[in-house]
Amino acid sequence: MKTILLIENVTDILENLTEAFEMEGYKVITAASGARGVELAREFIPDIIVSEILIGKMDGYEVLQALSNNAETFMIPFIFSTTKSLKRDKALAYRLGADDYIVKPYELEELFVAAEKWIRLGSKRVFKNVADYPPFMNATIEFNQQLIVFQNPLKYFALKLTSNNEDAEDLLQETFLKALKYKNKFQEATNLKAWLHTIMKNTFINNYRRNVRKRTIMDNTDDDYFVNSTKKISSITPDSEYNHKDILKTVNMLNDKCKIPFQMHFDGYKYKEIAGELNMPIGTVKSRISLARKKLTDALKDFA
Repeated sequence: MKTILLIENVTDILENLTEAFEMEGYKVITAASGARGVELAREFIPDIIVSEILIGKMDGYEVLQALSNNAETFMIPFIFSTTKSLKRDKALAYRLGADDYIVKPYELEELFVAAEKWIRLGSKRVFKNVADYPPFMNATIEFNQQLIVFQNPLKYFALKLTSNNEDAEDLLQETFLKALKYKNKFQEATNLKAWLHTIMKNTFINNYRRNVRKRTIMDNTDDDYFVNSTKKISSITPDSEYNHKDILKTVNMLNDKCKIPFQMHFDGYKYKEIAGELNMPIGTVKSRISLARKKLTDALKDFA
């Protein structure tokens, strides 16, 4: 069950939002003040936070800043639901790291859609420069300086993976964020560059798999199963429906080394593109796709 923290000091609004989100299937935690909201966010680590700005002595901006400066709450998606409608208010919110800004009054559906979106995507509270990260991530000056040294090589590697400058920037920022957050897992006197490359490659692969899942839709048959929405599916008979379900199940049973190149090839990527994005030789890509096909053929021979 998804958990949402609502921070609102107007009782009627708080009660209405609570009831509405509970009906949407959320576990709802509520706070009537900014200070209490920060306490509950740190205690429960909700999936998303929706807050008014005008909530007493500690306002919504200060709540966002407090949570952004804490390692456990830094990446919780944060939406402002507020009566403050001036452009400068919204600009300040985004500058402080808000993921969304919705001005009251609004249709509840708008807030539901925004909440679902940011839970699915995750917060984009990242920064262009390493020096801009919150204090809790600045573990040591030396470590940060080492990251800065690798900023350009990592950007080049990100471009090789994504083939898109904007996506490369996002991947670089996410890599730095994880490196700073998990600095204690890095072993001193080992290869920092290789460690950073591993983080970036794994992040890219995880993002790719997430995007593949986003391109799926639910087929509303009696035997519910997923089909890829980017492919045109011909009419399915009861027998072929069963076979299709088994094929998808078998594909998902492949290990990632074979499954990811196979899925990318199935989605239309060329061998060279797969090799570039996964940072492996073309021969290895072809070998793993071939192995995946063989495993699928062996597993599905009864359906030939």
